[in-house]
Amino acid sequence: MNGTLVYNDSDTQVYWNGSATFNVFSSNEEIDCFTVYGVTNSSDAIWEARNWIDDFYMGQLYSDLADSDRHHVITKEDYDNARS
Repeated sequence: MNGTLVYNDSDTQVYWNGSATFNVFSSNEEIDCFTVYGVTNSSDAIWEARNWIDDFYMGQLYSDLADSDRHHVITKEDYDNARS
């Protein structure tokens, strides 16, 4: 795991290579790699990592709801539960 750690929680870590590449790990296994051009500092990198995390959890939430209830309106509670 090379780079600067820009996001860390109990399950997920995101490392930034100082340029445009981010590597996402879960349980010490790389689960994704993404690129964002124009990131020039660690504050930008933290912001982009948080965006990825939010998109990831929202994608999981939508997927789970699509399997169970196609007419469900996503609430803040749904979102919070998906992140826990």
